[in-house]
Amino acid sequence: RLPVQEIKIDLRFVQGMATDDDDRAIVEAVLGLARHFAIDVVAEGIETHQTVEQLRGLHCEAGQGYYFSRPLPPDRFAAWLDGRGWNRGQARLRVV
Repeated sequence: RLPVQEIKIDLRFVQGMATDDDDRAIVEAVLGLARHFAIDVVAEGIETHQTVEQLRGLHCEAGQGYYFSRPLPPDRFAAWLDGRGWNRGQARLRVV
């Protein structure tokens, strides 16, 4: 077992997936290795619904980025968590 609990895929690869075959191959490879070793993966830099759908298609279960929310101060973050009023729940990616 590797001494790693979570891998983050850099936004450069995530944002390039739609147009760059090499970026998509890297994302696919990281996700495949992580699944093999039972390591959680977080995709960074998600900005579009298209990217969410691509990641879901690759069985990526967690992501973060401006698509879900801009950075928030603590009081607004708590309200955001309580309300999830941003209506992106259909994305079906765990937001981290």
